[in-house]
Amino acid sequence: MGVTEILIVFFISSWMVFFAVVGIGVRSQEEAGEVTAGTEPAAPENPMILKKFAWSCIGGLVVTVLFYIAAVTGLFQLLRALSPFADI
Repeated sequence: MGVTEILIVFFISSWMVFFAVVGIGVRSQEEAGEVTAGTEPAAPENPMILKKFAWSCIGGLVVTVLFYIAAVTGLFQLLRALSPFADI
């Protein structure tokens, strides 16, 4: 695996993890009881985007390392050989 492939896997996996964690722990302004004038009551009070970005980078790194290990050790070729559709 080259650097380009690793970066692509990291970028895609980071975004997947980000979309999974973006809604965790978010309270709306209405739930907090402090609705700012001119905003939607369902808007988040404190979305904690930087914290979630950091978690998504860590999760993306874990997924990328696991993918790299699977690619280097030949796990993908083993799975392809064990597949019932390997002859197609």
